[in-house]
Amino acid sequence: VTATYIPLPDGSVRVVNEHTDLLENRMRAVARARIDPTRPGTLRVSFFPPFASDYIVLAHGCDHRDGYDCAVVGSRDRKLLWFLTRTPRATPHQMRVMIAAAMRAGYSAAVARLQQTPQ
Repeated sequence: VTATYIPLPDGSVRVVNEHTDLLENRMRAVARARIDPTRPGTLRVSFFPPFASDYIVLAHGCDHRDGYDCAVVGSRDRKLLWFLTRTPRATPHQMRVMIAAAMRAGYSAAVARLQQTPQ
Protein backbone atom coordinates (compact mmCIF):
# COMPACT_ATOMS: atom_id res chain seq x y z
CA VAL A 1 0.00 0.00 0.00
CA THR A 2 1.33 3.43 -0.90
CA ALA A 3 0.07 6.97 -0.59
CA THR A 4 1.83 9.56 -2.72
CA TYR A 5 1.30 13.29 -2.17
CA ILE A 6 2.27 15.55 -5.08
CA PRO A 7 2.19 19.36 -4.65
CA LEU A 8 0.49 21.11 -7.56
CA PRO A 9 1.14 24.64 -8.89
CA ASP A 10 -2.27 25.90 -7.68
CA GLY A 11 -1.39 25.05 -4.07
CA SER A 12 -3.46 21.87 -3.94
CA VAL A 13 -2.04 18.37 -3.54
CA ARG A 14 -2.64 15.35 -5.75
CA VAL A 15 -3.15 12.23 -3.63
CA VAL A 16 -2.53 8.84 -5.23
CA ASN A 17 -3.35 5.76 -3.14
CA GLU A 18 -2.32 2.39 -4.59
CA HIS A 19 -2.52 -1.19 -3.40
CA THR A 20 -2.59 -4.74 -4.69
CA ASP A 21 -5.70 -6.75 -3.85
CA LEU A 22 -5.80 -10.44 -2.91
CA LEU A 23 -6.01 -11.42 -6.60
CA GLU A 24 -2.84 -9.42 -7.37
CA ASN A 25 -4.81 -6.69 -9.19
CA ARG A 26 -3.24 -3.26 -8.86
CA MET A 27 -5.82 -0.77 -7.54
CA ARG A 28 -5.49 3.02 -7.67
CA ALA A 29 -7.51 5.92 -6.29
CA VAL A 30 -6.67 9.54 -7.10
CA ALA A 31 -7.87 12.53 -5.10
CA ARG A 32 -7.20 16.22 -4.74
CA ALA A 33 -6.46 17.79 -1.38
CA ARG A 34 -6.43 21.41 -0.31
CA ILE A 35 -4.98 22.85 2.84
CA ASP A 36 -7.70 24.36 5.01
CA PRO A 37 -6.25 27.75 6.03
CA THR A 38 -8.81 28.11 8.83
CA ARG A 39 -7.75 24.84 10.50
CA PRO A 40 -3.98 24.28 10.73
CA GLY A 41 -2.92 20.73 9.97
CA THR A 42 -6.13 19.93 8.08
CA LEU A 43 -6.45 18.85 4.47
CA ARG A 44 -9.81 18.72 2.67
CA VAL A 45 -9.49 15.59 0.52
CA SER A 46 -11.89 14.77 -2.29
CA PHE A 47 -11.92 11.48 -4.18
CA PHE A 48 -15.41 12.19 -5.57
CA PRO A 49 -16.07 15.95 -6.00
CA PRO A 50 -17.94 17.77 -4.61
CA PHE A 51 -17.72 15.47 -1.57
CA ALA A 52 -14.68 15.98 0.66
CA SER A 53 -13.41 14.74 4.00
CA ASP A 54 -11.07 16.28 6.52
CA TYR A 55 -7.72 14.58 7.02
CA ILE A 56 -6.16 15.99 10.18
CA VAL A 57 -2.40 15.66 10.65
CA LEU A 58 -2.21 14.79 14.33
CA ALA A 59 1.56 14.39 14.50
CA HIS A 60 4.60 13.86 12.32
CA GLY A 61 8.15 12.81 12.93
CA CYS A 62 8.98 9.75 15.01
CA ASP A 63 12.73 10.31 14.75
CA HIS A 64 13.89 13.66 16.08
CA ARG A 65 16.52 13.90 13.34
CA ASP A 66 13.95 13.61 10.54
CA GLY A 67 10.56 15.22 11.11
CA TYR A 68 8.97 13.40 8.17
CA ASP A 69 9.73 9.72 8.70
CA CYS A 70 6.19 9.09 9.94
CA ALA A 71 2.83 10.81 10.30
CA VAL A 72 -0.39 10.20 12.18
CA VAL A 73 -3.55 11.26 10.34
CA GLY A 74 -7.12 11.05 11.60
CA SER A 75 -10.66 12.02 10.71
CA ARG A 76 -12.55 14.80 12.47
CA ASP A 77 -14.96 12.31 14.10
CA ARG A 78 -11.99 10.31 15.48
CA LYS A 79 -13.29 7.10 13.88
CA LEU A 80 -10.58 6.82 11.19
CA LEU A 81 -6.85 6.74 11.81
CA TRP A 82 -3.85 6.16 9.59
CA PHE A 83 -0.19 5.66 10.47
CA LEU A 84 2.05 6.60 7.54
CA THR A 85 5.75 5.80 7.22
CA ARG A 86 8.28 6.23 4.46
CA THR A 87 9.17 2.54 4.68
CA PRO A 88 6.89 -0.47 4.12
CA ARG A 89 6.96 -1.40 7.81
CA ALA A 90 6.97 0.86 10.84
CA THR A 91 9.73 0.19 13.34
CA PRO A 92 8.72 -0.67 16.92
CA HIS A 93 9.88 2.83 17.95
CA GLN A 94 7.73 4.47 15.26
CA MET A 95 4.71 2.42 16.35
CA ARG A 96 5.16 3.49 19.99
CA VAL A 97 5.47 7.15 19.01
CA MET A 98 2.48 7.04 16.64
CA ILE A 99 0.25 5.18 19.10
CA ALA A 100 1.13 7.67 21.84
CA ALA A 101 0.33 10.61 19.54
CA ALA A 102 -3.03 9.11 18.57
CA MET A 103 -3.93 8.42 22.19
CA ARG A 104 -3.04 12.00 23.21
CA ALA A 105 -5.31 13.27 20.43
CA GLY A 106 -8.28 11.24 21.71
CA TYR A 107 -8.25 8.39 19.16
CA SER A 108 -8.15 5.51 21.68
CA ALA A 109 -11.10 3.68 20.08
CA ALA A 110 -9.46 3.93 16.63
CA VAL A 111 -6.13 2.72 18.07
CA ALA A 112 -7.91 -0.35 19.45
CA ARG A 113 -9.14 -1.16 15.91
CA LEU A 114 -5.82 -0.66 14.10
CA GLN A 115 -4.92 -3.29 11.52
CA GLN A 116 -1.49 -3.86 10.04
CA THR A 117 -1.60 -3.52 6.26
CA PRO A 118 0.16 -6.42 4.53
CA GLN A 119 3.07 -5.15 2.48
